[in-house]
Amino acid sequence: IRRSGPAQWQFGMSARKCYKGFNRRKDYDETRGSTRPMTHRLTLAVASCLPAQGLWHWFCLLLVCASLGISSGTAAMSAVELQVGVGSVVLEGKHQGLVDPGGQLELADVQSAAYVSRFALAPRRWVLPQTDSAVWLRMVLRNSATEPRDWWLDTGNFNAGNIDLYAPDLAGVYQRQSASSIQSFSARPLPMKTLAFPLRLPASTESVVYIRIQSVSKRVMLKPRIWEPPVLQANLNLERHQWLAFLGAAGALILFNLLLSIVVARWLWRCL
Repeated sequence: IRRSGPAQWQFGMSARKCYKGFNRRKDYDETRGSTRPMTHRLTLAVASCLPAQGLWHWFCLLLVCASLGISSGTAAMSAVELQVGVGSVVLEGKHQGLVDPGGQLELADVQSAAYVSRFALAPRRWVLPQTDSAVWLRMVLRNSATEPRDWWLDTGNFNAGNIDLYAPDLAGVYQRQSASSIQSFSARPLPMKTLAFPLRLPASTESVVYIRIQSVSKRVMLKPRIWEPPVLQANLNLERHQWLAFLGAAGALILFNLLLSIVVARWLWRCL
């Protein structure tokens, strides 16, 4: 629009106001650890800058209802299919999250109907702030094999204060495993640099797995991924060999420079 006038000026002011409102709401949600979808944030930002009367008001209400429908639809998350030979499955964007202010909730609480409906689809890259609150993750895993199989669930995090995994065993009873960056390395469920847990999923059954994270002193970034144990062990061995090759090359360069300095020093001594 090239014409200038009151209409264009008002449109520009409204657009800038919506943009500022979206950024403020995004910063507020990230500070509070909210998992509100981006469409909901954008709709609420538009609602804050539109007039309270007229056609725009009803159109904004329609967008709010649509965004709420989208967020409620994403809450009904489908199960993650685990097939034999898949190697690994990335769980980012395939789990739900719930913020527990004060960290007072237990497993029985988050399993109740009052809290199950509060879980929302977590973002792909979820950075948890440094706070006293705890965060619960909920994911549905389905073992498509005809027999129970072992899997390793890697949280992709190495500095969390405390991470608890609640998963059902073959009898359907939930078992708790704990891992922490402040404990000894030998106390971890799996000997890895990141906090990971072993799982044994029943055959042809959907299992609901819960993860509780609480970190008071550090910010936490989660990159959950589930692996077949032989594949992950092969990747760890390859990474270990790469580090050994790197350290060997670095040691060879140090030794070469040391010998070269000795030769040059002797040559300079003879010349002098």
